[in-house]
Amino acid sequence: GNLHLLDIRRQDKSLMKISEKPGPVFTFPLGFQKVVVLTGYKAVKDALLNTGDMFADRPPVPIFYHVQHGKAVFFSSQELWKTTRWFTIAAMSDLDMGKHLGEERMLEELRFLIELIKSIKGRPFQLWFLNMAPSNITFAILFGRRFDYEDPTFLTQSLLEGMARVSFFKNTPVIKLLKY
Repeated sequence: GNLHLLDIRRQDKSLMKISEKPGPVFTFPLGFQKVVVLTGYKAVKDALLNTGDMFADRPPVPIFYHVQHGKAVFFSSQELWKTTRWFTIAAMSDLDMGKHLGEERMLEELRFLIELIKSIKGRPFQLWFLNMAPSNITFAILFGRRFDYEDPTFLTQSLLEGMARVSFFKNTPVIKLLKY
């Protein structure tokens, strides 16, 4: 296997180093599946802008597939993803929630994230609030307000622990054994 080539704490740097030999786009066996790795701004931009359809599909994340049976909005792929995306855009347009509203909400949430990171003053910290930002953007669009990251209505210890567990296990091979 190739696991010995990855520094678990700095996978980004490990993959950049590996890319020196094959180039900025390469296939890398990771556990039981092969993944396409894009390194560098030019490779990512080219993949997203010029060959987006080739990169639009993705393998199922085992834990989410196990829970949602491939029918979820956020972790769907292929035709279901396209249909869901079309429906969501149409519904938001009907509700007069165009591109600019979503953009405004994202920028607003980004400002809160920046302030939170500044308040930490260079100390080590958990990244849980980065997982909460997309939910906060969705709440702001749908309900007209965002939640503070410490708001007990928005966050509970069990929610945070659950998200941490899912984030940790979502790509581990053991999850594939759940169906057995």
